[in-house]
Amino acid sequence: VMISCNELHVIVYKETGELNLAAQLLKHGDRVEIVGAVKPSTELGKVIEAERIRVVSLNAYEYRNPRCPKCGGPSESLGKGKGFRCKKCSYKFQGEKVKVEIPRGLSLGTYQARYYRHLTKPIFLELGEEEKIEFEEVYKRLKEILSSMNPKRRP
Repeated sequence: VMISCNELHVIVYKETGELNLAAQLLKHGDRVEIVGAVKPSTELGKVIEAERIRVVSLNAYEYRNPRCPKCGGPSESLGKGKGFRCKKCSYKFQGEKVKVEIPRGLSLGTYQARYYRHLTKPIFLELGEEEKIEFEEVYKRLKEILSSMNPKRRP
């Protein structure tokens, strides 16, 4: 899968499994953070080989051409400000694009490649803020217990 945004190009390989599926389900307007390696490319300049994608927000809506008011068929745009033409009956009419809610098969979260470089920390090893706080509390409590057991020794 190739994702292009502004002048950046991101490549997600088929072998990456869950990461590839997540990249395929991305739509225009979704906000993501991408972690990967920057590689030189003869055709595209610099390319990012994605190792992890964090989906920050999903675009739940899409704008589509309106249906024909005469026959209910699909329409095509005649250009900016020129209206629409029905593909079925060729009726020309003025209208605006319709905002449609789209179902998403993707949820917010982090998606990582099945295989990753040895320098990349796996998601399951990363501690969240809650775990870090809990660890600090446990450490303080252990220090208190140890100091009460051996009052002469100070940590």
